[in-house]
Amino acid sequence: MKKLTLLFIGGLWSFLSFAQVSVSPSATIKMGEIEEGTVVSAVFKLTNTSPGKIKIDNIQAACGCTTAEPSKKELAPGETSEIKVIFDSKNRLGDFHKPVTVYLSGSGKTQQDLVLVGKVINPAGPVLELDQNRIEMGVVAFGKTQVKTFPIRNKGNAALTLTQVEFAKQKLLTSSITIQPNSSYLFSLNVPSPSTPGIFSEYLTISSNDSKTKKQIVSVIGWYEARVGVTIIKEKEFNLFFQVRISNDSDKKIAVSDFIPKDKYEITSGSENLAPGESATIQVMKGTIGQLKF
Repeated sequence: MKKLTLLFIGGLWSFLSFAQVSVSPSATIKMGEIEEGTVVSAVFKLTNTSPGKIKIDNIQAACGCTTAEPSKKELAPGETSEIKVIFDSKNRLGDFHKPVTVYLSGSGKTQQDLVLVGKVINPAGPVLELDQNRIEMGVVAFGKTQVKTFPIRNKGNAALTLTQVEFAKQKLLTSSITIQPNSSYLFSLNVPSPSTPGIFSEYLTISSNDSKTKKQIVSVIGWYEARVGVTIIKEKEFNLFFQVRISNDSDKKIAVSDFIPKDKYEITSGSENLAPGESATIQVMKGTIGQLKF
């Protein structure tokens, strides 16, 4: 009997310590269907049902697409804090279950999960999406045409039609291009060398039947270097360095250190000395690109 009583008291204490708050309208809110790319929110009301003060120590979301903020962090008995939970549906197609954990302290320490559930669907109509609105060519050889390839995606639920693509006031399409929902088209852009070396800046305009954004404008920038036969292109960006490719298009052997300070890079593929036609991939410390020794 004594053991049973202890078990009962322990279970009751566990229940009381957890039941410090009540949640309304519910600990789980159904958002229904929402269009991909939209940002939605819901408000949970946490009421202190304990006889003592309760403090919200921390709120932790399951992923970076969800955030939450309380209206109050300390609650006297009977007081309520409104917790607004925001969910960004970009690139989150399909069913979602997004928990947010509220950590509490007071008369016993516990936590409360708040959950948004629903389904992210394709937006109505065609939706044109690009990875970025800026194309960086890096440092390239003057007099040489560059080719840049990038995907154009349709994130909508209807066919996307590219009616025209213009670059440097030149129309590039002779006929329209159709991209089906959840599909992409790999577009190749030929960038001719300007008439003089130096900085290059032009605009690429993509016209389509996307009703929200009929024209997407992409800036194309780079630096054309007069030293013929060497091409240096920034391929990727990381926290502390760039991934850069240097190519020898000349008829003579070159060294990577002829163009980039030797203590500022590390070769990841290829070699220090490049024969005609060879290339190397290197990691270049940020802040070095402007110091290239041409």
